[in-house]
Amino acid sequence: MSRITLILIIPSKRAKPVMGEIMKAIKDRPYVACKSITFDRGTEIVSWPHL
Repeated sequence: MSRITLILIIPSKRAKPVMGEIMKAIKDRPYVACKSITFDRGTEIVSWPHL
């Protein structure tokens, strides 16, 4: 387990800005740190397959 916690404060609750911020936050992380990502069940996460 990587045991990495990444907390983002994103003012928008819309899917596009949220996914954009998540992609920016994880783009420089090693692959093993991004193999397992846990999201809540909010509607702003509907685009998760695009990650």
